[in-house]
Amino acid sequence: MAGSSPPPAITIRTAWAQMATKRHPSKLTLEYRGGKIQFGLHKPTGQYRKKHKGKTLYLGSDPKGVLSQWLAKTTQHDEVLINPLAQQTTGELTVEQLCNQVLACKELDVDSGELTRTTFDLYVRYGKWIADFFGRKTLVCDLTPADFARFKADLAKPKATKKNGKVIKKAAGRKLSLVGLATKMRHVRMFFNFALAEEWIDKLPWGAKTFQLPTKKAIKKARSQKRDKTASRQEILKLLEEADDTWNAMLLLAINSGSGNTDVAMIKHSDIEEGGWVEQARNKTGEYRRFKLWPETLEAISKLPKHEDGLIFHSKQGSKLIPAGTHNPITKGFSNLVRKAGVKRENLSFYSLRHTFQTVADENVDLVATQVIMGHSRNSISDNYRGKISDARLEAVTDHVRRWLFDLDADK
Repeated sequence: MAGSSPPPAITIRTAWAQMATKRHPSKLTLEYRGGKIQFGLHKPTGQYRKKHKGKTLYLGSDPKGVLSQWLAKTTQHDEVLINPLAQQTTGELTVEQLCNQVLACKELDVDSGELTRTTFDLYVRYGKWIADFFGRKTLVCDLTPADFARFKADLAKPKATKKNGKVIKKAAGRKLSLVGLATKMRHVRMFFNFALAEEWIDKLPWGAKTFQLPTKKAIKKARSQKRDKTASRQEILKLLEEADDTWNAMLLLAINSGSGNTDVAMIKHSDIEEGGWVEQARNKTGEYRRFKLWPETLEAISKLPKHEDGLIFHSKQGSKLIPAGTHNPITKGFSNLVRKAGVKRENLSFYSLRHTFQTVADENVDLVATQVIMGHSRNSISDNYRGKISDARLEAVTDHVRRWLFDLDADK
């Protein structure tokens, strides 16, 4: 037609962008370690991309390979510390090599099912911490007790929270609790004890006092100066009032059975048997557990949507709530809930519900039944001879806690 402008030329770049848009969505969301990672699509090249420490990383056009590319190009796997190494002689072993060799052995335990991936990831973080503090190329034989005295002091210091190398939360002003310090020291000691047992080193590099765990007396004294870890009945009821359906069910399950964060996050619909009974091995200890869910707990769970993975609890976005490394979605969500309910205080956490269950259940004076419900380790001689605990005893304990929480005796 006269006077009409010609159609725009289709360049190679434009055609490529059109094909990329047709092949793939503009955004790709993938699950990783209980959370979700989102990647954008660079239309001119058809590659997925994501920024990391201020730099844009291009991860290929195949959605199936994006996650592996991302992990390979970032430090999320701490790949520097997960390389199996050849056996080194004692005098030549560096700190980095020691950490590598221990982690290589521990990864075999993951493959055999003796160690969880979550625990292995924790060991990786500590291996990196050890190597960074002492120096990766430092010879283990050159480490002195004074080095470990300094390391112990560093472990006790508050640490800033980092994400992708950037500080997102400044370090708190107070020192780590003695219980927390003891936990960190045990993880560090594991590396060197393992090396000693395997005869990679001749002796432990610390003295009898320089890297000693905090004494039980010191821990008890410190605990006596802190506010109780248990939650009051009023605090729990306020939390239930403010909770949405998911948190209502999670809170009830925790106080119903003395379950911790990971216990709650990993429970599946298939774990609930006829009559509301749950029988499983506790993930943390492998100990047998059995308990009966209250009618209120079962009703709360029935309101939640079911997911393909079979887990009962998920975030609003549909991701799992299982803790992974420093990422603990239940801890974070509980912090928001206590603020909303107006009950925020020191030593009140989601795990407080497990402490509370133990405290209230102990009033029932059936300690063995309480241990079975909570999945506590039982190593006494009596446990070797004791048969199965009757359901009546187990139900009596959970009923006692239910009456305490809902004040049911007051109606009699």
